[in-house]
Amino acid sequence: MEVEMKEISKRFGEVQALDNVSMKIGSGEIVGLVGENGAGKTTLMNILYGLYKADKGRIIVNGRETNIQSPKDAISHKIFMVHQHFKLIGNFTSLENIILGSTSGREDFKRMNLQVYRKRIEELMREHKLEIPLDEKVKNLPAGTQQRIEILKALYRMAELLILDEPTTNLTPQETDELLRSVLEMKKRGISVVLITHKIREIVETVDRVVVLRKGKLVGEVPKNEITPEKVVEMMVGRKVDLESELSNIIVPRAPGAEEAEILRIEGISTTGDEGIKLKDISLAVRRGEIFGIAGVSGNGQKELCETIMGIHR
Repeated sequence: MEVEMKEISKRFGEVQALDNVSMKIGSGEIVGLVGENGAGKTTLMNILYGLYKADKGRIIVNGRETNIQSPKDAISHKIFMVHQHFKLIGNFTSLENIILGSTSGREDFKRMNLQVYRKRIEELMREHKLEIPLDEKVKNLPAGTQQRIEILKALYRMAELLILDEPTTNLTPQETDELLRSVLEMKKRGISVVLITHKIREIVETVDRVVVLRKGKLVGEVPKNEITPEKVVEMMVGRKVDLESELSNIIVPRAPGAEEAEILRIEGISTTGDEGIKLKDISLAVRRGEIFGIAGVSGNGQKELCETIMGIHR
C-alpha cells in the first residue's frame, strides 16, 4: 500500500494544529513520525484514520484520491490505528476481542466455532512474534499484552497500513524490543507501519525514514542512513542539542535529611478494580525529607497507589 497526504491543514479554535503538511508512506515501509508533544503527529494520523476531518488537503491511496470520513472508511482501505489508550472490552477474552466485529453479527460467542478463528490468530501470532494468552480476560492483562491484542485485531483484518501512536509509552525495555521486532516482521510481509513517537533512540534501528513535525509544520525528512538522535532532536526543537552534555549537567541536590530513617515502606501491594488488576506487587520506601516521584501515563495505577497508601482502597 502507498499513501500520500498532501497539504493537510487542521485548526482547533485558535490553535493551528497542522499547517500545510505533506508526507508519503511507501509499501512495506516503516516511517517514524516524530516531534515534541503538541507537534501535530497524532492529529495528522487521526485525519488519515478518519477520526478528524482536515480543513484542507488531500489523501491519496494507491494512486487514487480518497475521501476518508470515518475509521470505517479507513478500515475499508486496510488502514488501522492503535492508540495509546486501547479500545478493548475487559470482560471479553483476548480471542473474543480480536474477532469482535469481524463477523456478520448474526452469531454470538457461545454459538460460534471459536476454534476456526483461533487457528488463524495463532498463525498470526507465530508469523509476527506476538504472543498473547487467547483465553485470558483482557482486564487481567498488562498494557504490553493488551497492545499486542490491538495489533492482532488489525492484522486479523488484513491491515496493509498500521499506525502505532506512541507505542512504547507503556512498555518495559524488553517489551519495546519485542514490539520493534514484530514491526520488522510486518515489514517483511509488505505491511506499512507508521511509528508516532518522540523517543528517537528507540526507533533509530527500525525505521526506514523519519518525518519531523514542529509546531504543526513539516520540518523535513531524514533517510535511514542519515538518522542520528542528535540530528532528529535538532529538527524537533529547532536548535542544536548536545544530548550527553545536557544530561550530564543536570544535578539533583540531595534532599536535607535524605539519609534519615524511612517514614513509609510498602511491600508487595496488589489491588484490583472494575477493570481488573490495578496494582501488582508494588514495593517502595520513602525517607524523611525526600521528594519521591511516581511517574507513569494516566491510568496506570498512580491514583490507586496513592489511595491505597491513604487507606481508601485495600
